[in-house]
Amino acid sequence: MDSEERHELDKNDLAHFLMNTWDRFRPYLGYIGLAGLLLVVGLVAAAYMNHANQLKLQEGWGVLAAATTADGLSQVLADYPNTPLAPLALVRLGWLRFNEGKERLVDDRGEAIRLLSEAAENFEAVIKNSSSTDSAKVQAYLGIALAKECQSMTEEAKKAYQEILDRYPTDPVAQTARTRLDLLSQESAATFYTSFKNYQPPAPSTDLPDKVDPGVIPSPPEIPSGIDTSLPSVVPPPPADITGPGLPTIEGTLPT
Repeated sequence: MDSEERHELDKNDLAHFLMNTWDRFRPYLGYIGLAGLLLVVGLVAAAYMNHANQLKLQEGWGVLAAATTADGLSQVLADYPNTPLAPLALVRLGWLRFNEGKERLVDDRGEAIRLLSEAAENFEAVIKNSSSTDSAKVQAYLGIALAKECQSMTEEAKKAYQEILDRYPTDPVAQTARTRLDLLSQESAATFYTSFKNYQPPAPSTDLPDKVDPGVIPSPPEIPSGIDTSLPSVVPPPPADITGPGLPTIEGTLPT
């Protein structure tokens, strides 16, 4: 069913709804006078707006489910700003940018920091949104912590992990937060993140070879030891074993 057909069905449904509402009040119009008539009109208008909003929200769930890109999720935020869809779109947008940012850390640090900072902003907006559920908020705190940790901002990461333990101690994410806090308390973690903060990917060579041998494939640049370059899926269960400091990897699936 295309959007035009769906719109036509929605209009028919609304017309049917309004007619039924009016029919219910019509027998009493002779008794209630002008003031009552205005009240009835107001009630019908309120019923219409509520029904229209419910139809739009129902359509929005489908739009959110189909949104898999930053542009698509941003459009959901623009079209449904004051609905339960908004914090869910922000959570998914935050994880999308987090994954992109972490992937770029070893080849374009400036772009990586930009994406990770945007991810943290998305997660912070979830926490401030009055429509956010506890499930959305705990994921947001985890996202902030991981984004800060990937930027070597370990003190801010610790605060976000601690928020999870203080606010949601029985949530499965709390175990992940506890594990990361213990890890960041180790001296080896401080050494690693101090070194990683100053790491800059090597600039590509601008020298053009005199002759290119198509049979020779250049080796990729060496990745500093201790950096986990695998893309995380960021919903618990927490990792079963963390053996040392490094960029965080959380097992699971992307939130829906």
